[in-house]
Amino acid sequence: MWGALARQIAAYALTRRGKKLLAFIGTMLLCFVTAILLDLQMYISAGLSGVLAAVALATWITQGFRQRREQERRQVETAARREAAAVSRGEKIDYAKATVSGAVQSVTSGAAYIAGGSVRVAWKGLTGARDKVFVWRKKAPTQPPRSEPQA
Repeated sequence: MWGALARQIAAYALTRRGKKLLAFIGTMLLCFVTAILLDLQMYISAGLSGVLAAVALATWITQGFRQRREQERRQVETAARREAAAVSRGEKIDYAKATVSGAVQSVTSGAAYIAGGSVRVAWKGLTGARDKVFVWRKKAPTQPPRSEPQA
């Protein structure tokens, strides 16, 4: 059971949060030892442990500020990368839309041209046939009906 507890503590101590906690506990332990040594009037030992406690506390505080600055810098870089990716994605989407739009426009204009030509040929053929068959009716119009291409 003690082995399992030791393994859990060791696993936690290897994480960043665990290292911070152990550094804080060590600093507070040095402060406590300094207070005990001062109470026992062991001034030389108390002075040494006090200096160590002060250095450990200063290091712990500066590391916290340094890590905070590093985290903010990484967040700014991540935001810049995300923004660049969004701009790139928007440009790709605009390019794809323009390509599809151009392709659709060329297909529809070509289809309208072909359909319009087919209607004119069919109309002329029907008009000629109608003139031959129905000579007693009014003369059929010679122009085909207008067909406008639909976009």
